Amino acid sequence: MRVIREGDRGRQVADVQRRLAALGHPASDKELNGVFGPETRLRVMAFQQERGLSVDGIVGDDTWRQLV
Repeated sequence: MRVIREGDRGRQVADVQRRLAALGHPASDKELNGVFGPETRLRVMAFQQERGLSVDGIVGDDTWRQLV
């Protein structure tokens, strides 16, 4: 999987948004749009902290492994 960060768009971003919601980090309807904005970054950071990962708001290899 590729690294995903704020400003990215597309199917993989939408996948991240849906997985975060399914794993207890719900999103507003307007956020589930495939655009990695500030709300998604905050949710990624909360997920990373919860899982003991490096908290950087970027979906890299370690974060992907925890999401899937």
